[in-house]
Amino acid sequence: MSERPDSGWPWTVEIRTGDLMTAGVEALVVPTSATGEMGEGIGRAVRQMAGAEVEKLARGMGKGRPQPIPVGSVRHTSAHRLAMQGIRHLIHAAVIERVGQRSSRTNVRQATAAALEMAEQ
Repeated sequence: MSERPDSGWPWTVEIRTGDLMTAGVEALVVPTSATGEMGEGIGRAVRQMAGAEVEKLARGMGKGRPQPIPVGSVRHTSAHRLAMQGIRHLIHAAVIERVGQRSSRTNVRQATAAALEMAEQ
């Protein structure tokens, strides 16, 4: 467990190794593109476990046509099939413009702060 008392955040950050689907958490933060695509790494694994519907919701398709997520921002969706493992929420953190790009520390830092703020709600 690691904590930065000077950060001003009331959270403790815990770093674990293992299977995210059995972590015993209510929410997962999922890295995504600004278009809501979950095409690589953890995003792809979560999409495969939760169902393709979560990517449609992350893309904002419930509003008729895709609604971008500004890089550094987040979007909340339900976890669909992951609810069977007790995971009820997905927080999609836009860290890149398009799948295949590399993220920057600034983008990750902003998206992480936005995800923590959303998790607090």
